[in-house]
Amino acid sequence: KAGGKIFMQIWHGGRVCPAEYNCGQQPVGPSAIGVAHHYISAIQKKPVLLDVPRALSDEEARQIVVAFADAAKRAIAVGFDGIEIHGANGYLINQFLVPQSNQRGAESRYSGATIETRSQFLFDIVEACVSAIGADRVG
Repeated sequence: KAGGKIFMQIWHGGRVCPAEYNCGQQPVGPSAIGVAHHYISAIQKKPVLLDVPRALSDEEARQIVVAFADAAKRAIAVGFDGIEIHGANGYLINQFLVPQSNQRGAESRYSGATIETRSQFLFDIVEACVSAIGADRVG
């Protein structure tokens, strides 16, 4: 009523999402490179090393791009004014952007070889979200 806007932040944890918090599923990342980091396990009640991720195929990465667009649509449907794509802090988009976690081969659309190919996952997500809900609703 007073002109305020509310945006939903959407993100994917990628390799830093413990299996125990993801229905037992192995985490995924651009490459099968783990993070030497501990989290406090809700089940074991002690620090536990993060699981080593499974490398996403290009098709699986594309499915995640579609999932971001679907999440954007759902955010608008429930009353948010827009979405913010979270691409920092070591989560999945950030994992694709940095060569330490993205060591995909040159044959991949999301290859770790150059900043251009490492950025493609982010660009695909932005494009899909903009197509889904409009550029004025994507941050």
